[in-house]
Amino acid sequence: MKTNLSFLQKGKAFTLIEVLISIAIFIIIFTLSIVNYRQGSNANIFRLQSFDIEDAIRSIQNMALTGQKINNQIPDNYGLNFTLDSGDYIIFGDENDSYIYDAGDSIYASGTLHENIEFNEAQITCQSEGDPNVYDIVFIPPQPEMIVNADLANGLCNLAIISDNVSGRWDIWFDTTSQRVWTDFIE
Repeated sequence: MKTNLSFLQKGKAFTLIEVLISIAIFIIIFTLSIVNYRQGSNANIFRLQSFDIEDAIRSIQNMALTGQKINNQIPDNYGLNFTLDSGDYIIFGDENDSYIYDAGDSIYASGTLHENIEFNEAQITCQSEGDPNVYDIVFIPPQPEMIVNADLANGLCNLAIISDNVSGRWDIWFDTTSQRVWTDFIE
């Protein structure tokens, strides 16, 4: 019985160079897809961080509308405090009508910006006369009226975040007159 080994005949098999070129092309395509995946993942984390801040502002606005309890009592006001250099933020109940986060206020929740994301202090508006490293947004029930950094007459304000891994910045805008909150990406 004779076996047909025609694929082993001269000119019918892959050469070593052809195999190496195929492997090199595969490695290049794989590397490019991994790089694109990481860039897309970083951009997505950056986008979601801006939406988290926007949602936190809307949450305290809703808490002020509904009179939600914090630590089993309804506070005078509801606020969101940002520490700009560390990226920390706190949702709090303003117990003493100071319109800023201070000792004695109840903490509802806290968080930190994702690594490689930070506040872009050069693009932040409505800074306070006091500590430039702190940013407070407070809602006074029942309307709720928005106060930024203990100032009733702010108008249009924003917080801006930037990332080490993604170009551009996200601006989180809020209008103290209309109580509207939204985000914009600036390339």
